[in-house]
Amino acid sequence: MITSGTVPGGGVNLTINRADSPLAFRITGEYYKKGAGTNVPIGVVGMYQASNESGKATFFLGAGPGLIYLKTSIGAFSASTTKAMATGLAGVRLSLNEKIGVFVKGQFYRALTSGAKNSLSIGGGIAINLGS
Repeated sequence: MITSGTVPGGGVNLTINRADSPLAFRITGEYYKKGAGTNVPIGVVGMYQASNESGKATFFLGAGPGLIYLKTSIGAFSASTTKAMATGLAGVRLSLNEKIGVFVKGQFYRALTSGAKNSLSIGGGIAINLGS
């Protein structure tokens, strides 16, 4: 999906699952630049996960708090700030084998300050299972 104002970026997620529960925690971080601004949202998300009958597809949904670092640079001048934020995410992970999978997710960010704009991140990547 390409929309007006779309910019490339990158991100890292670490999900901590419990074998006996559909609940998990995810630490999520992204980095992207838009115009003269740099944005780095970092959050901790409580997630609910549900797998299909074969266990190959896992759907996830979650929300949580975080911090967002914002920096604006114009010429030799720059200003930065860090604000509290709220985040929510939803997506699906497809297992290719016991240790490797792929995922796609949508994530919403909003700094908890007056006049803040909503941000939506859509991305995907490789999921690597480091546990047993």
